[in-house]
Amino acid sequence: MFRILEPRSTSTKQPSYRTLMSYRASLQFWTPRYFDEFGQPRPNSYKLFAKMSEVMRYVFNKFGIKNRREHKVMVTIHMAEFLQLIDYETFRNKSIEVSEQHVLAWCLGRYTACRPGSIGPPRNFDERHGGIGALLCRDIELTRGPQPGMIDMSVTFVYLKTTSPDPELQTKNNNPTTVKVHLKSPAAEYITLSPGHRALVLLLRRNALKHFNTIDDVLDSNSQYIEV
Repeated sequence: MFRILEPRSTSTKQPSYRTLMSYRASLQFWTPRYFDEFGQPRPNSYKLFAKMSEVMRYVFNKFGIKNRREHKVMVTIHMAEFLQLIDYETFRNKSIEVSEQHVLAWCLGRYTACRPGSIGPPRNFDERHGGIGALLCRDIELTRGPQPGMIDMSVTFVYLKTTSPDPELQTKNNNPTTVKVHLKSPAAEYITLSPGHRALVLLLRRNALKHFNTIDDVLDSNSQYIEV
């Protein structure tokens, strides 16, 4: 199978290890069903998985499969392009609720360099979130900055999506990484990119704040902490 697979990448002739993992998952699903169709006893799923993994590891070491593609073309978005992207999203998206979630996720990604799987539900997620596996309102803490109008933000990534050098270990989340990040309110000229202000408006729109219903309530209050 390894010799006949043709990868979509133009930078290498070999399939990636992740491709082999997807084939293993497919075989794991269909093998028992074909055995049922032909009236044969199903093979032990654990032994089947272990045997395929053993063969994959042999191929990995024998032929030097690359875990990551080389010579990737990286796309860099500068400040001007990022602001244009926000304007385009705000203008074109018909749902303001969806649009503000998109922009908040982008701002979080820009400030923290977190991966999308740390914000949205990844494939393997932490059950401590009740089976949701996404960033929730309760993971966000808002406080006032040193100057009027400044909003600092602390966000707890309960499931921090990371990249493991070993593609097998990357799919396991028995011990998910949790990290708390503190984001200071930016200068006034960059208020459009502030995750804290974006989160504040999003939470106000969803009535997710304690003691506050409007932006005026927040500005008129002397409370240091804006409780979610």
